[in-house]
Formats: sequence, C-alpha cells, structure tokens
Amino acid sequence: MVRDGMMIIVGYVLRSYLNRHSTLREILMKFKAVIWKEDDVWCGSVPELPGCHTWGNSYEHLLKMLEDAIKGWLEVANLNE
Repeated sequence: MVRDGMMIIVGYVLRSYLNRHSTLREILMKFKAVIWKEDDVWCGSVPELPGCHTWGNSYEHLLKMLEDAIKGWLEVANLNE
C-alpha cells in the first residue's frame, strides 16, 4: 500500500517467551511499518511501537533492520514489565 510516497507494509515477527509454567512458547505478532525513501536511504517506522525507527541502504536491508528493531523493542519492553 502506498500513500503520498510512503509505503505501509505489514510484517510478522516470531516472538519466543516463557509462560508461567516455564514452558517455551512462540507467538506470531503482526506489525505495520511505514516505509519511505529519503535521498538514497530507506527509512522505516513502526507506529505501534513508540521510538521504533530504523534505516537501511536498500529496501531489503531496511526490512531486515525493521525486524531487528522490532525484536529489540519487544525485548526491552519485556524487561520493563
């Protein structure tokens, strides 16, 4: 989906966690990312996760960086619970 030069994509992140019985569980979480290009750099932001922004040298690099940024954001949020 493209809006005014910005693209909105939906991605999925696999999150592993221990439940209250110390059993490893995995869930698939869905996030929307806003993607745009500034000069020669691809930029991305995940509106649902405040402060979750990143960039990449190419579109493919940006997608990898977004995945890493989301995982990092979720790990920090989990530590703060």
